[in-house]
This record gives sequence, structure tokens and C-alpha cells, in this order.
Amino acid sequence: IVDCANVEQAMALVRGCAQPPLAWVFADREQHIGKQLSGRFPERPPHASGLTILPAWEERNHWRGFVSGDDLPGEYDPAIGFIVSANEALFRRSGPTLTTLPDRPYRR
Repeated sequence: IVDCANVEQAMALVRGCAQPPLAWVFADREQHIGKQLSGRFPERPPHASGLTILPAWEERNHWRGFVSGDDLPGEYDPAIGFIVSANEALFRRSGPTLTTLPDRPYRR
């Protein structure tokens, strides 16, 4: 068991969790809230979406490692004043690809 003093510490802690990918929601006594994605996501080459089979023996198709926990989406004290978690897409449009399937319209 780990004891975190506040939401920011908890968010930093779970960024380093490897498996399984999870969306965490936090609140603390000072009325701060946060949401953080955790997990291990492969960093694919730019031409690889993860939807098609690629020749693994070609180095250009190899994973480049894993997406850093610091690059996983999270939000702290959002301006709207609350956090909702209901199976929505958990990635930034400008960030790394975290899913291999196209998003359904209801997840945007």
C-alpha cells in the first residue's frame, strides 16, 4: 500500500504503472481532483498503425520502445470543476497513438 499526500503525488505514482492500462480518478482533502492514464503502450514507427501485419524481421517496423508515462494523458483540477470517466477515449489528439482501432463517434 502506498500513501500519497495529494492528487499530484498519486498521478505521478500511477504514471509509472506498467500493466494493465487503467484510468485512475483521484480526489484529496484539499478538494483537488485528477484523472491519469497508466499502462504500457508501444511506441510504433510513424508508418505503423497497429492495424496491419508488418514484417517483423525488418528493423524499420520494430517498436521504438514504450510511450513514457509523462506522455500519457491526465488532467488536474479541470476548469469544468469535475471529472467523468465513462469509457471515453483517453488520449490527446496530438499525443502518441495509444489505441490500434479507429475511435467510434461516441468516444470523441
